[in-house]
Amino acid sequence: MSQHQQIVTEMQRQYDRLGDAILVGPKALAYKVYQHFANGEVEPHVQYASLEHMTNMARRFLAKNNDPDDDDNEIYGAQGVLFSGKLQDRYPVPRRAGEEPLYKKRSELTPEERAWNVDQLRKAARSRQEHADALEAEAYGRSAA
Repeated sequence: MSQHQQIVTEMQRQYDRLGDAILVGPKALAYKVYQHFANGEVEPHVQYASLEHMTNMARRFLAKNNDPDDDDNEIYGAQGVLFSGKLQDRYPVPRRAGEEPLYKKRSELTPEERAWNVDQLRKAARSRQEHADALEAEAYGRSAA
């Protein structure tokens, strides 16, 4: 197993251990994975770089598992486009620009957070439809307006 796969496997293990947590974010998950692999003193620059990389990996991992806009999310079929009918366990919550994404247990979403997710899904659907219309229109030399 490659080092990358070992980290992803540990990320899944740590994520599963956080199952009862209401909110899960990439920095917390990355730190737990880093702690698992840390084996003594690490030069601060190397520690920083390692944590930053693991945080990026955790962002991708969490998006794949919890972001309904991510094509790799398990809620979509093998082609990554058809909804499986299964809702995911966690959904993103609204955040300010530059803030880390946080994923909240579906059962703990407030009505406002649930409505925000519904709105985000509908915006993504409209955007994809407009993209498809523009690509199709280009083939016929007309505007997608």
